[in-house]
Amino acid sequence: MPLSPVRRLLDFDAQYRRDQQHTPDFLHRRDRRLALARAQDGAPPPDAPAWLSALTAPGAGTALPPCRRARAALPPARAVLRVPAITRPPYVALPVPPHTPPHPSAAPLPPLPLSSPP
Repeated sequence: MPLSPVRRLLDFDAQYRRDQQHTPDFLHRRDRRLALARAQDGAPPPDAPAWLSALTAPGAGTALPPCRRARAALPPARAVLRVPAITRPPYVALPVPPHTPPHPSAAPLPPLPLSSPP
């Protein structure tokens, strides 16, 4: 499966950061060895994904970044939280408080005027 452009850029950035820790002589020998091996096989010069895969050790970079781990955890979390949301009762039957009559000193409300239709 081809890598997305963002993932390829992240892999390239990680390789660049690793290369910063090596001497220029080491990098030259490594790249020269890769070019000679490809020339002996009769293969054309590598493009960026082939170059990255040739340089990357097996199993390196397989860990997901934190944002991808969070995105990978969302569907199972949704499934777990959806079950109680679906199975809950549609309403909660609370006891009805007893009716309290109005205070005896309260004045009664005046009746509403009835109007006849025109």
